[in-house]
Amino acid sequence: MTAVAGNGSRPGLNVGPTSEFSLFFRVKPGEGEALRADLRALQDTPGYRPGDYGITIQTIHEARFVLFDDDTRLAFFTSFDGSWDAYMDDFFNTGATLALFPKEGGTKADHTAISFRVPDIAASIAELKRHGVVFEDYDFPGLKTVEHVCVLGAEKAAWFLDTEGNILCLHEDLA
Repeated sequence: MTAVAGNGSRPGLNVGPTSEFSLFFRVKPGEGEALRADLRALQDTPGYRPGDYGITIQTIHEARFVLFDDDTRLAFFTSFDGSWDAYMDDFFNTGATLALFPKEGGTKADHTAISFRVPDIAASIAELKRHGVVFEDYDFPGLKTVEHVCVLGAEKAAWFLDTEGNILCLHEDLA
């Protein structure tokens, strides 16, 4: 069912103070099982549910992914309070946002280009390694990694390279 929100120009359906939004996708043949596993992992990832890490997405009630038609189609359903604009504003302006822009010819930094805060660095390293990410090990004066992790003051840190050779970092606050 497709319906128009209250102002006539936004997607979704208004039902009193609650709105709904749905998206449907085709799934590449043979990828259903891997997608199902990734969606299960996503649901178990801290930060996926509203309220995790104290990030209070106020408008959302639920968000669901559903594989159907013998794993050849994927649906995303969400329900939220208020208007489409309020939902988008809440979703995109609550918590951290990262924008990446391509540069012709690329660039390569010889220092940490970006660091991502994670709640459990060991679990994050294990998850990324399962997906083929290779972590760096260092042994410099004042910076030595043990099992890819270095304690730096009030945080733990681990580094890996992106496809362009830039140094990326995961860090976990200790305090």
